[in-house]
Amino acid sequence: ACKITGCLFTTFAIGSILSTAVVALDRFFAIIYCLKYSTWNTSLYGGGALFVLWITAGVFGLTPLIGWSDIRFDVNRFMCLITWYDSLSYAILNCILCFFAPLMIMIVCYVKIIIVAHEHVRQIQDTNNYIMRNSPESSHIIGLIVVFALCWTPYLYVNIAEMINLGIPSGVLTASTWLILVNSCINPFSYAISSKRFRFAARKLLS
Repeated sequence: ACKITGCLFTTFAIGSILSTAVVALDRFFAIIYCLKYSTWNTSLYGGGALFVLWITAGVFGLTPLIGWSDIRFDVNRFMCLITWYDSLSYAILNCILCFFAPLMIMIVCYVKIIIVAHEHVRQIQDTNNYIMRNSPESSHIIGLIVVFALCWTPYLYVNIAEMINLGIPSGVLTASTWLILVNSCINPFSYAISSKRFRFAARKLLS
């Protein structure tokens, strides 16, 4: 039961991270390449992205069952988790593919979106009113990146610190884990606030 819980926790956590990167890519193409985007089969591309996303999450979440790293109950975090220090290759790939790569995708995509938005602003005659109407959009985008980094960086740091035998207070271990859980919980609300398309899709799904 402990190993299954640890696998599911990791799979869903990584799935949450990769989902934020996929959303960033979708926004990037929808805004930067809007004319081409309107002709794409978004269901096909979206389904393919979700397939790759969950396969990747499943690989990192389930392979400890066959010996790539291990799963143990962590008394400081009150749950079963994958132990990074049991496999250096697992830890390195996890850091790169499941944290740094999604973070860089988010930064590059959203920065490009903001730059293009401001270029369009300069082409609009009533610039001041336009900025007032759209300034929250840029702040929300920046907020998404900041919240993601603030919630996941402590967890990453703690796991690396444990690998090199640095003493980490139990409270920090607990807080770092709960931060990533909080991030997963607030993501839907964050995207609902920052994206009209997301709100429309959510209402359509719930109706």
